[in-house]
Amino acid sequence: MKIPPIVARRFRKAGKKAQEGRWKIERFADGGRWHHGGELSQRRYASYDEYLDHQSSKLKGIADQLGRNQPRDLADFLERFETCAPLREARTVLCLGARLGTEVKALRQLGYLAVGIDLNPGADNVYVMHGDFHDLAFPTGSFDAVYTNALDHAFDLTRIVAEVRRVLKPGGLFVVDLAHGSEEGRLAGEFEALWWRDSQAMIDRLAAVGSFDVVEARELDKVRQARWRQAVLRKSPRDAGADLEQAGVPVPAISLERRAVRGLAEGGHGRGTTSSSRSNWRWAARIRTATVFASCLLVATVAGFVLLRVPTAKIEQPQQTWITPPPT
Repeated sequence: MKIPPIVARRFRKAGKKAQEGRWKIERFADGGRWHHGGELSQRRYASYDEYLDHQSSKLKGIADQLGRNQPRDLADFLERFETCAPLREARTVLCLGARLGTEVKALRQLGYLAVGIDLNPGADNVYVMHGDFHDLAFPTGSFDAVYTNALDHAFDLTRIVAEVRRVLKPGGLFVVDLAHGSEEGRLAGEFEALWWRDSQAMIDRLAAVGSFDVVEARELDKVRQARWRQAVLRKSPRDAGADLEQAGVPVPAISLERRAVRGLAEGGHGRGTTSSSRSNWRWAARIRTATVFASCLLVATVAGFVLLRVPTAKIEQPQQTWITPPPT
């Protein structure tokens, strides 16, 4: 019996896909390629330069595919961002690992001021500039939101999260799209550098590492037969002082004192407080007293200086006329 050509093609395609799946499993299980530890798996690189070269080389092989899929990808990004309610409070967005910049284009169409960075954005890319998300070339507190779907290409996750915190404004949003992990039915491919077992556990890990508050986490629709989860994390509005100190910007002593008092107050200072906590509380009170005294002294000094500089008004003396008595 002759098999119809269309059926034969489908069988060949299914067989090829099954073979690729087996190869992917073998490569991911290879201890020489991947280090598996706990919830995360890390691709082995001999050096950071090797990592940079490997990740930068990906665009050459997928540029045509990205161009063909751009209309569909653009519609997908528009839907993701439009249905992300917390993102509506942002105005400026930085996109990490943006490749050709389809997500940046979507954000701009929705009215955001957006820019992307990537190790290899290609030539003449008006949406994405060259950059490494391990070392962002932007000032502290630059953006209302940071978006990425590229954490599976991270070399040092902790460093990336620290950079995201730094460039976010207090109260800013970190929007992350994560593919389902190995325990959810998906394995890393040839260019992933980091992989996780469970996407929700990865979200919890990001929140813990970056001291973020989880605003929401939701399932996304299938994207090219893959399932994704999106998380929106918020940086605390109270972290402004810490970020300034990290960036090397001087913080007024009164701000440091208020933060110290607030932290001790949140930690509790009533019943059950240790002697160390009581000592810290007394130390904070002394700082407050010294700050007030120094402020008063400064005001008094300035006032005295001003008074001394004011010229004293000259008092006009009445002119005396001497009358010579007549000779006798």
